[in-house]
Amino acid sequence: MAYADIRSELTVALVERQVADGGFGQLPGQPSRADATAWASTALRALDPAGSALHRALVRLEEWQQTDGRVPVEPGQAHAVWPSSLALTAWSGIPEHKAAADRTASFLTSISGVHVEPDPEGPVGHDTSIVGWAWTDGAHSWIEPTALGVLALTSSGRGADPRVDEARRMIADRQLPSGGWNYGNTTVFDRELEPTPEGTGPGLAALAGGAPAADVQNSLAYAIESWPRLNTPIAAGWILIGLTAWDQRPTGAEDSVMAILDRSDRFGGYTTEQLSLLALGWHGGMP
Repeated sequence: MAYADIRSELTVALVERQVADGGFGQLPGQPSRADATAWASTALRALDPAGSALHRALVRLEEWQQTDGRVPVEPGQAHAVWPSSLALTAWSGIPEHKAAADRTASFLTSISGVHVEPDPEGPVGHDTSIVGWAWTDGAHSWIEPTALGVLALTSSGRGADPRVDEARRMIADRQLPSGGWNYGNTTVFDRELEPTPEGTGPGLAALAGGAPAADVQNSLAYAIESWPRLNTPIAAGWILIGLTAWDQRPTGAEDSVMAILDRSDRFGGYTTEQLSLLALGWHGGMP
């Protein structure tokens, strides 16, 4: 399928689920929520940056933003802050949203996951003292929210911030000895855990431009080897984002994206997050 046709298919699949207030629910017919709207906004920056759907979604995101800059999943769950990174990515570089972007960037650099000094006798093999980002306040840092923080601050021109450097160091430390990442553990009781596409894609994307290629060769090899058997939007989307960031985009990626999109009805319909990640994988990364 032609490039323009893929863009159109993905754009229509997202825009048709926008609700009256400008936000997005996770599934068609559901009320809007900040996480779905943040994902959709980030994807629409790549698919249709001049479209009215994106403008309305970005305005709706500002309505969810709190005074300290955070964008929580829902107003009553202020501790669930991870949509803040996606909101920052979506707002970055758009003049009318600069104030909102600056508030969220300041918020992100002011928070971190909970970290403790490593215990040599403890069960986990990663360095628990290196600072990244968590899904929620009061939790340990994990790969995906940390990668989203790195990508957001970099997209907003803050890639040289010390927090980005440390977050990349955290991601590098969580890389599995034989390659790839999972949610963020390397070994438990001296046993190496398995990598996943959903962890490896974010890890690769966040380290691109901030680490030598030699440091991620095993992870690239895992991603390349995994790609032909990936048939779901989150796994395929993240692996495409990660491989494209290292100029290793697989041949035929566009056809695979359309095949995954065409299977949506078989599985009861994809969520807005799933569609957005598939779109970002087709695009090749965060905008």
